[in-house]
Amino acid sequence: MNEKKCLVVIGGQIAGMSAALFARYEYPDAQITVVAAENVALYNKIALVSYLTGKKMSRHLRFYPDNWLESERIALVLGKSAVALDREGHTVALSDGRVLPYDKLILATGAEPIELPMSDAEQGLWMPLWSLSDAAKIHAALPTSERVVVVGGGILGVETAVDLANYGKVVTLVEGSATLMATHLDKEAAGMFARFMEQKRIDLKLGSFVDSVQSSGSFKKLLLEDGSTLETDLVILTAGVRPNVVLAREAGLQVNRGIVVDSHMVTSDPDILACGNCTELDGGLRLLWNPAKHEGEVAGRNAFVPLLQAHGSPEIVHVKLPEMPLFVCGTPLHEQDDDRVLVRKTDECYRLLRLSESGQVKGAILLGDASGYYSLQKAAFAGWQAPKSSQNGGDLEEMLRLMAQEFGEDEGETKCWVCQMCGYVYEGEYPPEICPVCAVGKDQFLVA
Repeated sequence: MNEKKCLVVIGGQIAGMSAALFARYEYPDAQITVVAAENVALYNKIALVSYLTGKKMSRHLRFYPDNWLESERIALVLGKSAVALDREGHTVALSDGRVLPYDKLILATGAEPIELPMSDAEQGLWMPLWSLSDAAKIHAALPTSERVVVVGGGILGVETAVDLANYGKVVTLVEGSATLMATHLDKEAAGMFARFMEQKRIDLKLGSFVDSVQSSGSFKKLLLEDGSTLETDLVILTAGVRPNVVLAREAGLQVNRGIVVDSHMVTSDPDILACGNCTELDGGLRLLWNPAKHEGEVAGRNAFVPLLQAHGSPEIVHVKLPEMPLFVCGTPLHEQDDDRVLVRKTDECYRLLRLSESGQVKGAILLGDASGYYSLQKAAFAGWQAPKSSQNGGDLEEMLRLMAQEFGEDEGETKCWVCQMCGYVYEGEYPPEICPVCAVGKDQFLVA
């Protein structure tokens, strides 16, 4: 690229920062500006729950100091949001009145919490948990909150409930589905996980929806749709997130559930790309850290020249609870008639492996015992096929051994390493140089 070009990135978390950094590496002469709505750029959203209960301080969630982008010659605008796009004029207006010109624009506007469908007065009676500022408000409220209700039984909800119970709070979890983590766990696994939470003295209200929230003196009162009521000091909302597409929709870009992009992360406007939680690629949403990081790299490197395509990969979920490790890979709940399902169940663990008719890994649930996940994850990413001799026989543990023979560590003693920042678990002789989930260095890993 001979001519100096101007790139503006809207979004200061993992997708936006990855886009800016990879754009800088690919286009060393470009002018790059990142606009971040929050006052802190690129912090560890995965570890927010640890901040709530004081296991981590807010500074521990930050990957880099405030001025870290200066060495990369990337301008950073903090605490300002983009409010309007002029696609014809190639400008973006900010909340402080500034107007930034661009040759190319990357939208990394992320996702926003799904709120309960209630009145404006009720909206202020609970606290969402999604951003660092959200976590700071909850952290400040916890010392005077003995009883806590967590609304939402997905990954974030169960992690929050367990951490708060370990912190000594009286916790109730309300979930509209009949089971916990319904998009990731089958009934057997969800039932085992529910029993674990009940052993933590967490009161589960499954199949329950919140009808209204009222303020009653110093506490809150929740009325559930079944007519029952809950009195609590604090309500934390973890009911899921959805792509933040307001800016893109108002600018006339193609939007379905997310901002529609092609495999190069280009939107319906050839001068605007998008990446991360705000996007919809091949009709699907991928609201997780690793896909956002990958899409950011693709968008950044493709900012001015289409150099590479985003690759599809199995969804990977690690729930950060050492007492009940959980690893979910791919689509273990997506059933087809010709699938082969292998299950191992004991009082302490539930392990399921779903193979396609050809022997490829479609999905897996490893609950209570996550051993073998490392080679399983690599096998799923590589499109590994079970040998024909074992496709119609054997059991789950045999399949994992076959994967380990091909994808496990070649030498040395295999250990289980746990990232202190995000809870990611790694199997190998040595810890990874960089945590693939939260990007901290190997010094943050301890032997489990």
